[in-house]
Amino acid sequence: MKNFSIDARQIRSAMIMQAKNDIRYYLNGILIGDGKVVATDGHRIIVVDSPKSNFKPTIFSIKGKIPKKAIDCEFVFIGEDYGVVMSKDGKGSDIDAVVKFSVVEGRFPDYKRVIPKGDGDKISKVGFNIDYLSDVSKAAKELGSTYSGGEFEFHEASVLIRVKTPENKAKCVIMKMRL
Repeated sequence: MKNFSIDARQIRSAMIMQAKNDIRYYLNGILIGDGKVVATDGHRIIVVDSPKSNFKPTIFSIKGKIPKKAIDCEFVFIGEDYGVVMSKDGKGSDIDAVVKFSVVEGRFPDYKRVIPKGDGDKISKVGFNIDYLSDVSKAAKELGSTYSGGEFEFHEASVLIRVKTPENKAKCVIMKMRL
């Protein structure tokens, strides 16, 4: 695979939703490709439109944090399936924080099946983990949102939350839980 650059905010927002130390090793990474950045932990998912990622979808495990002041991330391959993420600030200067990444072999879940289609359902009660709403808000702020708002669409098995900022569009899905 060739080196590529991508919006750092998209990577940081996806890292909020990715699994951490999950036995399903492929969920511990972020799927980048086909114009999307996708992450899930099995209970929630974020799909961010990413025009710079028009290449074959690949799962990346990033070891470390992308600095808050980073605007752009350059994935530089050192070997066939590993490398470093170099961060750049708004002026295009390198930031002295380099983190490692590796390509994760495996099959990422079919995220397109999880995103509800059509209009929402008429539901009188819904239960979901409230902490996940906080993570949606954090992801929206990473993407450049200046307000804490989103469009909620309730479905039988999940709630779809649309987040729109001047530069980014994202969909988050939170799976329902029993109360």
